[in-house]
Amino acid sequence: MTKTQSAFAETLDEATLRRVFADAPAKLEVPRDVKALFRARMREVGGANRTLWIVLVLGAVAAGIALLLVGLYGAGGLVILLALLLVAIIAGIQHSRAHKDFFDRYSTARGLVLGGMADSTADVPLLKRGDEQKWEQQLVGTIAGQPATLALYTYVEVSRDSEGNTSRSSYDFTLLRFRLPAVVAQRFRGVYLAPKSLSFGKLQDKMSHDRQVELESQAFHKRYRLRVVDEQDDIALYELFSPPFIELLSHDAHVNFEQVGDSLVIYRKGHETEAADLDRFCLEAWHVLQRYLEEHR
Repeated sequence: MTKTQSAFAETLDEATLRRVFADAPAKLEVPRDVKALFRARMREVGGANRTLWIVLVLGAVAAGIALLLVGLYGAGGLVILLALLLVAIIAGIQHSRAHKDFFDRYSTARGLVLGGMADSTADVPLLKRGDEQKWEQQLVGTIAGQPATLALYTYVEVSRDSEGNTSRSSYDFTLLRFRLPAVVAQRFRGVYLAPKSLSFGKLQDKMSHDRQVELESQAFHKRYRLRVVDEQDDIALYELFSPPFIELLSHDAHVNFEQVGDSLVIYRKGHETEAADLDRFCLEAWHVLQRYLEEHR
């Protein structure tokens, strides 16, 4: 499939968007990303007096440099530090507001509701990893024709060295959660499709029985590591990973997911904050969901 024929163009056309987001309103336009809103907010800081703000900050920095040059090192450094701190505080506030504003607008334009409660009941390893789990944004509604939750998710691993010092490592993901029909859940006990470079690490410790599956596609195995629980029926698995689906995953989409019973969680690393990337992610998830649903139609 050539780039121009790709099902996942950088900007989705209106027909595709409405297929993925069935409840979207008439107006689909959204800001490009959080950065665009942040830049706009920073330009508007102080409203009509933003020039005065810029002059004051630059003046404070210049005064600090002048004090340094005349030998008042402590005072000069303090003035510069205060000026930079002021800029950092203003920027932090505006970025936080831009982040919220973006997801407010994106959810509205895609027919979703922002601010749902965290659904941590999914029995998939990703939502059980780490010592802490955080949900930054949750958008609830109809995606790919099914009730779904689109979320920014982070798990945190906390470790301590021999001296008692604590370190925290955070791992960010964008994920999309679906509930599968019971008849589908009965056929698939546990399927995990992860990036080739991602080690399952603690997942292997938490799971008592699982195994790696090799499909007849070198391109697929260059991208992914496929594992299933031992109880998974191989016939059902090979029907799920049909040749067209393997081809799609190998050359066009790049989808990772974990499925246990009726819980299907599709994910990618990092927090997506661009509208086009979120749209594409939901479209890719639509293809995965359809493969599961096609297995009982």
